[in-house]
Amino acid sequence: MPSASGIDLLQAVRASYGTQHIFILMSGFADIEIWEAYQLGADAYFTKPFSLDELTEFITRMGLPLDDRWANPPKSAGAAVKPLVLQGKTSLGRGGAFVQVETTNSFVRGQLAPVHIVDGDKTISGYAICRWVRKQPSDGHLPGYGLEFVYLEDNCRSQVIKELEAKTPLAFIPKT
Repeated sequence: MPSASGIDLLQAVRASYGTQHIFILMSGFADIEIWEAYQLGADAYFTKPFSLDELTEFITRMGLPLDDRWANPPKSAGAAVKPLVLQGKTSLGRGGAFVQVETTNSFVRGQLAPVHIVDGDKTISGYAICRWVRKQPSDGHLPGYGLEFVYLEDNCRSQVIKELEAKTPLAFIPKT
C-alpha cells in the first residue's frame, strides 16, 4: 500500500469496527507476519492463491456463535487419527490459542488435526488448524503453535467460551 502498511490498515479497521470480523487477503509481498495479523485482531489470513470454497466456508463459520461454531467435528475428521498432545502454557484468543511448547515437530502450518492441549489442570480437546509455527524463541516469545479451533469437545467447549467472555480478548490467536 502506498501510504500505509498492512498493520496500519488492520489497526484502523479494528479501531473503527470493534469486534466485527476482519479478513486479510495477502499478496505475495506481505508487510505483516501471520502471527502479527492474528495478534492485532484479524480473524483470518489468506495468501494468494486461495480457494474460494475455503474462503466461503470460513466466512460462513465466523458468522456462527462460538458454541455453534465449535460444536461439530470437521467432515474430514477421521476416527483413527490419534490426537496431538500439546503440553504447555496456553493463551486463549477469540478464535483459538497459542500453545508454548519445547519443540515444534508435530504440527505444520495449515494442518487440521485432533488436539489435546494440557496447561496445568486445564485441558482443551477437539480439532484445530495450525495457523503458524514459531520454531525458535523470537523477540522474547517462546516456541509454539498458533491454533485456530474448529471443534471443541462438549466437556471443554463451555469452559473455553466462559473464559473468553470474561476477558474479551482482541487477538483471534494470541502471539504468546
